[in-house]
Amino acid sequence: MSKKTHKYNKTKRKGNNRTKRKTKHADSTIKKIHDYANKGINFLSKINDGIHVMNNLIDPKQLESSDPPFICFISSILSRLAYNRNGILDDYLTIFHDNIINNEFLIDIKNNNINYIFNNNDFFKLSDIISSKLCIEYARKINKRLLDDTRPRTFPIGVSSKNVMYISITTSNYSSVYIIADKIMNAIWVVFKGTDSPKNMSIYSKPSSLIPIILCEGERDGIIGGIFKILSEIINTIIHSIDYLSDNFLKSKTTKIFTCGHSLGGALATIFAYLWIGLKNNKTSPYYHKDSKNSVVNKICCITFGSPRVLNGYAINKFNKFIEKGYIFYRRIANEGDPCVNLPISTTFFDSGYFHPDEYNINNNKHLVFFCNPILEKQLLNEKQIQYNKLHLCNHYKKTTDIKIQFNSMNIYAHSLYYYILYYNLLNVTNYTGEIMRYDYKMKKYSEFYGGDTMGRIIIAGGESNTRIGFYDLYEVEGRKINTDNDFVSDVMVSNDNNRDRDKDKNNKKDYYQMFIDYTTPNINIQDNYMTKKVFDYLLKNLTVYKNDVKNNTNTNINPLKGEVIFLPINQQSVFIENINCYTSQFFYKL
Repeated sequence: MSKKTHKYNKTKRKGNNRTKRKTKHADSTIKKIHDYANKGINFLSKINDGIHVMNNLIDPKQLESSDPPFICFISSILSRLAYNRNGILDDYLTIFHDNIINNEFLIDIKNNNINYIFNNNDFFKLSDIISSKLCIEYARKINKRLLDDTRPRTFPIGVSSKNVMYISITTSNYSSVYIIADKIMNAIWVVFKGTDSPKNMSIYSKPSSLIPIILCEGERDGIIGGIFKILSEIINTIIHSIDYLSDNFLKSKTTKIFTCGHSLGGALATIFAYLWIGLKNNKTSPYYHKDSKNSVVNKICCITFGSPRVLNGYAINKFNKFIEKGYIFYRRIANEGDPCVNLPISTTFFDSGYFHPDEYNINNNKHLVFFCNPILEKQLLNEKQIQYNKLHLCNHYKKTTDIKIQFNSMNIYAHSLYYYILYYNLLNVTNYTGEIMRYDYKMKKYSEFYGGDTMGRIIIAGGESNTRIGFYDLYEVEGRKINTDNDFVSDVMVSNDNNRDRDKDKNNKKDYYQMFIDYTTPNINIQDNYMTKKVFDYLLKNLTVYKNDVKNNTNTNINPLKGEVIFLPINQQSVFIENINCYTSQFFYKL
């Protein structure tokens, strides 16, 4: 053997030994992680044994299956529509105003008392035909239509309706929330999209995002920080959208308000319902109207599917009080084995931990949840593989309260089918087209992830008018950038890709004062507090008619590159909305 070959073999052996040592170390680390996880599960299991109703104490009659209320089925349809890549109007009209859902159900939502919303017999005239079989019949048609919507589609410009109008709000961090106004129901649905891209997943999946935001100084109400950040950036914009549609499109004094969502969308809907009560009922709130006192507008119906926990015990206690007093009408649907509904892991014992509303004072609140066991295949799902001939079995109790058994029975496919509506394959790890890009004014370029300002996008469609679209700088409405000019620029800034207009608009740039705040501090909460009614109305006024780029088929990524960024009437003298977090807590103590 030559010296060269011997040296090579010796080096190779050293490399193999090094690899073995690394592998051994990795195996050891993984084993430790598993050991710690098992210890944690055993600990939580012991706690739950002490505080939960055990299976052998449950009356077998209580385990009999029952269908969730029909309004939950309608909510599941809308929660699924929110995942549509570009607009929901065409599918919404086909499902609710064409030939699928019976129109009588929508009329009942308009005419009947919301206090009976979860009682099919008292709320719906056609309650005698409501059944799992009816929902399955509807779901077959709906799933078939929506099955191809996981792929990018053409934005439906030509779709309009005299009975439906919606506003969608999208940011560089989240896509999207739809505020849908329906004249037949005389109702507004605030529908939050769930996680469908790595970008909006990243904003709440980091360990630091689990740190609770303490809503109000001197209080202990906490909301999971990463998810609350998504909502707080657009909360005032959402409320102005609701007020705009209610005042200009519906009969505002009798408008019913609903919110719903799947997964992350359900979490956002829960937080929104909690904040809505304070904002609409607290006399010190900028959104309180004396004329609407005790009206249906000040109440909200919240229905979630596969939602994680988002409120700590102190906040849940208030949330449940609002349910008891008839301000919030709430139901949660959770599939057995869905891993998302058990996140973040909580002992549900200490008030500082996160809870679902039904997990707090469980004996009195078990009616708030339906645990369902959908028939699923552990393989690629498609419309033909959904077993429509087998009913979903739902009741108010989990099959087991043993956390270890729950952990071992987790199945991601259980997150994919709620009330017969298919949610499978909506999370696309290669999709970056849902949210809009950030813009770096200094570098004059767009970025998909980090660097540059967070942008916002408003789309308003329906109501027999053209689809209109506009972009704004979220840093402006958050107060991170304040215009030092006494007057705002009334013209729009044309995006940099439009070279012929660059020179014409070069004098329209604002002189900004950058606010220096440490935004990494957990309890620092950034909200769109400068989105006043005046600013919102100005934004809507300056929206432009959306034009489809049919030739290049690039309309699935509707960024400021394709339109204009609107300079908003915000400066140092602007009247801004104070931090909205305390209104709910203050109202609670007046009940």
